Amino acid sequence: GAAIFDCSATDLLDPNDRLEIFREQIGWYAEEGRSGAYSSLDVPILHADWSGEYDIKTCFLNPVLMRLYAGLIRGPRVVTAMLKHQKSGRDGALVVIPKSDTMEHIFGLDHTEPGAIAGSAVLAVWTLSGDTALRDRGDKTNIDYDARFDEYLEILLVGLQDGSQSILNVLREWD
Repeated sequence: GAAIFDCSATDLLDPNDRLEIFREQIGWYAEEGRSGAYSSLDVPILHADWSGEYDIKTCFLNPVLMRLYAGLIRGPRVVTAMLKHQKSGRDGALVVIPKSDTMEHIFGLDHTEPGAIAGSAVLAVWTLSGDTALRDRGDKTNIDYDARFDEYLEILLVGLQDGSQSILNVLREWD
């Protein structure tokens, strides 16, 4: 987990700590004189080069999301290698040969589907939240994870159907 999010393992252990440490990363905002809430799109963890607001050109391109998905389908060695590769500043493809069967191999995955991207985005937000279990709605944050998945998937599918260059770029980067 810590290598995926490039943080210390202790940052992820306690739900109350996560709630405080990562609140802004998962979209917390508070308007003056009102209680706060979580945005579904103004979410730094979703974006590469966060600019302070939702940007279709950078949404779903945060390397954290890609490491999370890579960890799920290729295993933990790949996550560590991806983080080292990113920190080194090297360009180009990274090749890591898994030492055992992986989900990628078992299921013959050869490209990334929009649902995998939407799911990874939701998992990233949930992992950094103070919520104790992944359910339709968060027990501490009240984030509606089911609605988020649907929203993210719709953005990706509509963008793909419309030939949006930003969304096509997301799929190219993930592959």
